[in-house]
Amino acid sequence: GAMAAAVAVFRDNGLEIERHGHEEKAMRARSDDLQAGLSTVVAAAANGDFSRRIDKVYGDENLDRFAANVNGLLAGVEDGLKQTSEAVAFLAKGDLTEGMRGDLRGAFAELQTNFNSAVAELRSALADVRAGTGGIEANASELRHAADDLSKRTEQQAAALEETSAALDEITVVVTTSTDRA
Repeated sequence: GAMAAAVAVFRDNGLEIERHGHEEKAMRARSDDLQAGLSTVVAAAANGDFSRRIDKVYGDENLDRFAANVNGLLAGVEDGLKQTSEAVAFLAKGDLTEGMRGDLRGAFAELQTNFNSAVAELRSALADVRAGTGGIEANASELRHAADDLSKRTEQQAAALEETSAALDEITVVVTTSTDRA
């Protein structure tokens, strides 16, 4: 009976070892599968494509959490790049009303703050330029009106001088005639 019990223990231990071996093999296969998925998304990210994700469920809490963290990282980078790209596109079109939007974190939040501040400063500078341009336009208009007035007065003075000259010519003729008569 003792030997039968010992053999049963050995058999149970052997079955347990075999079960652990199968579990270890299955875990290694899931881990290899995760590494392959990770390799795929990292290669895509290295080429600028942050839209790829690890879509498999591995049935292991740690592996699934790791895959979710990688997917979260990729989603965060993709969202940050998308927001940056859209904001720069608006800026390229000359639209200073749009900035970076969204709930960005980390380096992208700092980039968002800096970009939005730069756009606000640029908007303010352009408003100052616009105000200055308006002042220059108003001053140029006043100068044009003053030049027109000066031109009209100069024409009037020239006409008056011409009339005065004609009157002096007449006086000269009258004086010359009077002198000849005298």
